[in-house]
Amino acid sequence: MIPTSTDEQKEKITQIFKALIRRGDIVKQVEFFSPLEINASLSSIILNKNHKGKFPKGKLPLLFKEWNVNHEWFFFNKGEMFSEKENVTQYNKLITPIIRTMQTEENLREINRHVIAIPILEKRAQAGYAMGHADLEYLENIPKIYVSKEFGNQSDFVAFEVVGDSMDDNFKHSICDRDVVLAAILEQDHWKNKLHIKTNLFVIVYNEGCVIKQITSHDTETGDITCHSYNEMYPDFTINLENVYQLLYVVKVVDRAIKI
Repeated sequence: MIPTSTDEQKEKITQIFKALIRRGDIVKQVEFFSPLEINASLSSIILNKNHKGKFPKGKLPLLFKEWNVNHEWFFFNKGEMFSEKENVTQYNKLITPIIRTMQTEENLREINRHVIAIPILEKRAQAGYAMGHADLEYLENIPKIYVSKEFGNQSDFVAFEVVGDSMDDNFKHSICDRDVVLAAILEQDHWKNKLHIKTNLFVIVYNEGCVIKQITSHDTETGDITCHSYNEMYPDFTINLENVYQLLYVVKVVDRAIKI
């Protein structure tokens, strides 16, 4: 038997409301919705067949309990609209797990519509990333972190756990040890052009590991980039792009470790 859709269930709410009025159980809209803990504005939306607003699934147990609604009629069009009083407790015991499952599944679907899973390079994994960054099987086995889909496609990003204090100078722009940054992959075709070094920090994956730095100069002829740390204890150094496996620009800090 096919269960009723959410649109059909919304129509059934209106049917229940009108049936209770005909029986003389209620006179006003508020009398129907108040025991269900639904306010006046939402109740008007629910009863408006032209509005897309739906009846909150978390309130269904109250509907079945307060107004003795037959859950089999509500979900499967089976039997009468209302249950006998003595059956209400039994119906609620049966329906509550169903409602919880429906809520969980709907929440998961809603979440999946808005997030993507991307690899996160924790401290212990960064040593092997330089050689494995292009290996799809290697990337598949790396732990994942979820970020908003607003940033783009899953394959365009990698998250990195920051190691050390080289980018921490105790100012607001600091990137601290154990922070996690979201970084977007810069395709190699763009490396020959002048990098946007005035507006971006970069994750540089090269033959000695992974570092997050400010690039202060880029020689497009030689391929040399000068890497600068916010912390003045760390001197600048130069890397040639021929020794770089992957270049990413930092989008944002997505997780920050609490320090006491």
